[in-house]
Amino acid sequence: MKKILYTATVVSVSLFILFYVIFKVTEIDIFQILYITAMTFSYHCVMRLVVGLGLRLVYKGDYNYNAKWFQQKNFEKKLYKKLNVKQWKAKVPAWSPESFETKYHTLDEIIQSMCNAEVVHEVIMVFSFVPILFAIEYGVPLVFIITSVIAALGDSAFVMIQRYNRPRIVKLLNKKD
Repeated sequence: MKKILYTATVVSVSLFILFYVIFKVTEIDIFQILYITAMTFSYHCVMRLVVGLGLRLVYKGDYNYNAKWFQQKNFEKKLYKKLNVKQWKAKVPAWSPESFETKYHTLDEIIQSMCNAEVVHEVIMVFSFVPILFAIEYGVPLVFIITSVIAALGDSAFVMIQRYNRPRIVKLLNKKD
């Protein structure tokens, strides 16, 4: 997952710069469309890297997983069952899969990783809507709205996985005590 995001970031930023320069030199409309597309994609890649790194540096495993924010709400069990989270959660790539393995970490450390992953993806979901502001400069707000919604929905899957799994791990941890 890391390699994919790093590669996508380098490629999209490079394409953004390339298409921007070509557009400024030629003023051919297709290059404007290409640079705006690459710019938006670059934003999503860079933002994910910055948010993930920033939150890891700030929190360092200091989450209170008993806080109300991290508690599964009444409607969530039904929602996750309806969305078949149990069936697809293992197929979704993780940034750092070893962070969730008991072979390397205690249950408490895994719960902290789960809280961190949830918060990272929740913050990313919020920042996914920033490109809508690009519509002020470039117009076509629907394009920016659609891409922002799709990006946020993608990250919501990662939030759901953490919120689906964490109660089970907390239950295991409480049994050990």
